[in-house]
Amino acid sequence: MARTKANLKILNITNDYDKLHYDWSEEECTSLADCRATAEVIKKRLESHELKIQEMYVIEHKSENGWNHYHILAKLEGEGATLEDIARYLGMMPEMIEKPKPGRYTYENMLAYLIHIKDADKIQYSPDDVITLVGKSYSEYYTERYEKWLEGREKKKKAEPINKVLKEAMKRIENYEIKYDELATVEKYRRLILDKRCRKKLKDLQDGVDELAKQDCRNVVKKIEKKEITTLEEVLSDEKYRLAYENYDWIKSCIDRELGIKKIIV
Repeated sequence: MARTKANLKILNITNDYDKLHYDWSEEECTSLADCRATAEVIKKRLESHELKIQEMYVIEHKSENGWNHYHILAKLEGEGATLEDIARYLGMMPEMIEKPKPGRYTYENMLAYLIHIKDADKIQYSPDDVITLVGKSYSEYYTERYEKWLEGREKKKKAEPINKVLKEAMKRIENYEIKYDELATVEKYRRLILDKRCRKKLKDLQDGVDELAKQDCRNVVKKIEKKEITTLEEVLSDEKYRLAYENYDWIKSCIDRELGIKKIIV
């Protein structure tokens, strides 16, 4: 017997402002220059499919590599909808929508994550940066939960052994979220650099990531020269090429040069 797909009533949407990542009308895409305007389009799309929103918040985040993106946290009333249906309603890939993890405090943790208050290693945001679109004001949540959220941050810092922190840093390097030379700017990663074993692993990993990026660059340039790839959209649609393009300026300039800094080769 086939399993029935569960409906979501809580969802966290993460995406950037690149119109290539949306199946939207030209008019809707004009909102992508603004965090709130983008969220308003998403709100309208959910409501147009008879999904009633109980609470909805949005904030813009900036990562270490300059990737500006937004997080939208929404709580739905009623039965909700499946992940696949919500992605279709929103006109974006399902990977951009995070399903809530099991647990009593899932929604509260998601609220806290909007400003990174429990994550000392991440950029800290003000509660004033969070825009309340529907429901209880985020500032009310912040006032009520502030002390509890700070306690959660201290517990998280104390509970993380060095091996766990190392794995996290390595994963972020692999995902192009941070580079070895930037680790010292993050408090929780500084002790990794002081540990000889950790330092070597991180350096070796960064060397491997750099080499892989070079190979990806050579491969994509060859495909451009052979006219197997003719648009920037094709480059960005492939995850390995997109990450290299977005995180290595020399790769970006090389690909842009090969494409004549145009989206289509004439």
